[in-house]
Amino acid sequence: GQMNRVRSDATAFVHRDSVWLMDCGMNWTATDTQQTIERNLDWQRAFYNAMLRYSNQQAYQNFADPSLTDYARAYYGSNLPRLSRIKKQVDPNHLVQFAQSIPPA
Repeated sequence: GQMNRVRSDATAFVHRDSVWLMDCGMNWTATDTQQTIERNLDWQRAFYNAMLRYSNQQAYQNFADPSLTDYARAYYGSNLPRLSRIKKQVDPNHLVQFAQSIPPA
């Protein structure tokens, strides 16, 4: 609960109203078949979708999730406009980027 004592707009970390944090990860070995991997991923997707109704629809940035359709809202929420402005100011050429990085304003 200590993280919730800070205002959500006081830092880049917006998730200040959470009661719990869920991380659902899967792993497999290099010798597992593609069928095993797909079965694992199917199970993970089904579990994730079943848990969505209990969540606030947010996502912790340090648990990168390529399946998110609106990663910017899920990761950064109401802080996204401010973070995008900062990104444009400190990285005007968008050198620091990856598939789910903060887009510059």
